[in-house]
Amino acid sequence: MRNERGKGEAARIEAIRGWLSALGPEDRRRATAVFGEIDQIAHGDPAQRAMLFKYGVLAFESLKSKQGLNVLSSASGKGTVGIGDVIEMLDGIESPLYHLIVSGRIEVLRALNRQMKEDEEGHTIHKYLFDHLWLLDPSWEHTTATGSIDSSVQRAFSQIDESLSHAERASRIGIRYQMTAGKHVIVELKRPMVLTTTFSLLNQIEKYISVLRKMLRELGEDRPHIEALCVVGREPSDWSDPGGRDSSEQKLNPWGIRVLLYNQMIDSTLRAYQEFINKSGEADGIVRLFREIDEN
Repeated sequence: MRNERGKGEAARIEAIRGWLSALGPEDRRRATAVFGEIDQIAHGDPAQRAMLFKYGVLAFESLKSKQGLNVLSSASGKGTVGIGDVIEMLDGIESPLYHLIVSGRIEVLRALNRQMKEDEEGHTIHKYLFDHLWLLDPSWEHTTATGSIDSSVQRAFSQIDESLSHAERASRIGIRYQMTAGKHVIVELKRPMVLTTTFSLLNQIEKYISVLRKMLRELGEDRPHIEALCVVGREPSDWSDPGGRDSSEQKLNPWGIRVLLYNQMIDSTLRAYQEFINKSGEADGIVRLFREIDEN
């Protein structure tokens, strides 16, 4: 009876009714049991029920792809019939799974944006940003373990830190090296309330870039791709001069340095992920099902 009640809750959503009807008898029976469990776990919490319904659907889609892989494996050496179907199944899992990931990231960005407005010292962003570079740039989703070079770079950076003036050290939350998306990335976080200049940023960051480039060349990378990102809370003071921003970019571009404002960083990443959500909802059947679950 509980299973049937859970199935009834799920079947109130037209898209899930259609999805259930497309399952085979055995899978439909299993799905009924799963939705029954979900109804008990999330009783009285529509948001939790909706999220668990999504994962229930995704679990069964994953099971279908696994069954397809098993069939393909058993037919190994007998031709390539069915490979296209299995690839299509896997694509059908990947897109909605990434949709769920991006939806979660959008919520994180919105919460972070609210907290940043109350965090003049930048403690909130410091805690998350270095370990989640997708906050800076969605293309930097996957960081690469750099092993011993990471330790060596951080030691070299620490030596440079020791040569900085007290004012220079006090203006910064931290600096970090990471390899991501095939690039060597240096990220410097300025305290949100600090006012700096292009000359000051260049003077500080070029030391770290030069040290990193030297180390990478010694390891056999003749032309390493290095990017440096300075995240600031206020626009550099020289940007207010006539043509100041263009002049700033001309000075920084040869070094691969970009300047990004905290609020600009969050807004641009949020727009990029929201655009993905909007487009994926138009193209993917499971994602459209997810959207109907949310709406109901």
